[in-house]
Amino acid sequence: MKKGLNSFQLKIIGIIFMVLDHLYAYLNFMGMPIWFKYLGRTVAPMFIFLSVEGFFKTRSRKKYITRLYIWGIITEIGNTIINRYFSRPDDAMIINNIFLTLAVTLSILALIEKIKNDKKYVTGIIGIIILISLSIFVEGGPIFILVGVIFYAFREKKSIMFIAYAILSLSIIFGAESFTLKTLLYNNYQWMMIFTLIPISMYNGERGRSIKYFFYVFYPVHGWIIFIYSTYLLSK
Repeated sequence: MKKGLNSFQLKIIGIIFMVLDHLYAYLNFMGMPIWFKYLGRTVAPMFIFLSVEGFFKTRSRKKYITRLYIWGIITEIGNTIINRYFSRPDDAMIINNIFLTLAVTLSILALIEKIKNDKKYVTGIIGIIILISLSIFVEGGPIFILVGVIFYAFREKKSIMFIAYAILSLSIIFGAESFTLKTLLYNNYQWMMIFTLIPISMYNGERGRSIKYFFYVFYPVHGWIIFIYSTYLLSK
């Protein structure tokens, strides 16, 4: 066994941080600490990184991407039902759906591969333009799509990949209304996704233990449970 963290271990770290992030998002009225949200900023890029690794290692890219779309649709339907029947007094809604982000990202990568290998320039470019246009409707938008492209383009050049990702992460700071420490710590803290570099730099390239559908099920279900529980508490 190689030193470092395998894919399974990174996923476990990711879901722990994800749960903390969602506890802060939906139960913040109970005084959840802000650092829950800080840890949560590393989760989506970590799963994007792992999905790009899966893109290269899966036996069927078509099935892999299709599975992400299917679970994205399932999550979207569940979110819609939850928001309709468990509305909160503060009108907060559950909208998280990283599956569609991953599906769109990998679809773009598949088209890039088609252009490289099959020389399908027109089809590939048109498809990429359409998917980039649609990316504004998925979680994280074009920023997360670009994260996936960076992980894909520089997969074999880790130093360049880390630098490009760091620049992208820190560039988010310029979207803040001000550059005060308070703003960067309590309002515009998405830049903290730069710390995703710590766990992924420890990735050893191994798959590790496999629980095929656990992560697909856990992602939407835990969010629904936390959201419904928060609705119950607020209605008391």
